[in-house]
Amino acid sequence: MSQTTIPDLFRSPAIGGKLLAWSPYLRLAHDFRIQPMYQRVYNKELIGDHALHYFLTGAGEYDLDGRTYTITPRTVFLVRPGHGYHFRLAEGAVVRMLNLHFDLHETAVSQCLFPCPSDDAKFKEVLPADLATYQQLNNFTAYEQTFFQLLDAAGRQGISAFLQRKGLLLEIISLLYANPSSIQKPVTLLNHQQAIDKAMKYIHANPEAHPTLDELAGAAGVCRALFCRIFRQNTGMTPQKYLNRHRVELATSELLYSDTPVKDIAVRCGFADVHHFSRIFKNITGISPASFRSSHNLYE
Repeated sequence: MSQTTIPDLFRSPAIGGKLLAWSPYLRLAHDFRIQPMYQRVYNKELIGDHALHYFLTGAGEYDLDGRTYTITPRTVFLVRPGHGYHFRLAEGAVVRMLNLHFDLHETAVSQCLFPCPSDDAKFKEVLPADLATYQQLNNFTAYEQTFFQLLDAAGRQGISAFLQRKGLLLEIISLLYANPSSIQKPVTLLNHQQAIDKAMKYIHANPEAHPTLDELAGAAGVCRALFCRIFRQNTGMTPQKYLNRHRVELATSELLYSDTPVKDIAVRCGFADVHHFSRIFKNITGISPASFRSSHNLYE
C-alpha cells in the first residue's frame, strides 16, 4: 500500500511576478431569489467594485465583456470594477443567485454605502485578467458552503467577524482559481503550471535525493528544455537554486530546533558533505551553519 509522504517542513513556493497584497473588503453578500413574475432583465452599465453572480438555479443569457454566455445552475460570473453586465432570465425560470460585491484591497473609499459609485472604479485594484469572467464550477459545494459562511459573518460585528469576512473572500477567490476552467489562457499554460507543481512536490518529498534535470523534467512530465524555461518563469530561479534554497530552509529548522550535529544535518538535507553544505548555506544566508546555530543559542 502506497503512503503519502508528508514533509517535515513546508515552504510556500514562489509564485513569481507581482506580490499579492490582497486584503478584501466585503460590501454585500446577498442570497437573491427571483420568482417567475419578477423582473426578467437586469442591467448595469458600469460598477465601481467587483461583483460575483453565482446562479444556484436559473436559466437565461448573460452578456459580459462583449460575449454572451448561457446561464445554467452553478455558473458564476465575475464583473470587475469599471465593467458592466446585462443578463436576461428565461421566462418561467425560478432563479436563485448568491451575489457578492467586494473590493480586492480595502482602501479609504471602500466603506461607502452599497451600491458603489462607478467612478470609484479608478481607485480600485482589480483581479488579474487571467482569472476567467465566466466559469462552470466543478467545486460548487465548497463555493456554496463558503458563501453561506461569508453571509453569516457579514451579519456579525467585531474584529473576529471582520477578519473572517476577509479570509472567506480570499477562500472564494481561491476556489475560482482552483476550478479547472479558471484560467483564461491556452491549455498549454495551465499544463505548465501543473508540471511545475509536480516537480515541486517531487523536490519537497525527496529533499535528500540528488535529482538530475532529466529526472525533475520526468517528474513534471515535460521535456528538459521546456522544464528549465517554465520553472524559471514560475519561480524566478533555476531548478538547482530552488533545490538548494529548499534544502537550506530544511537545514535552518534542524539547526534551530535540534542538537543534531551539523555533518548529520548536511547529509539529511541532501548535501554531498559538510563542506558542500557550509558553502551553499553561507551563499544563501550570509553566515556559516555553525554561526547560525550559535547566534540563536537554543542548544548551547
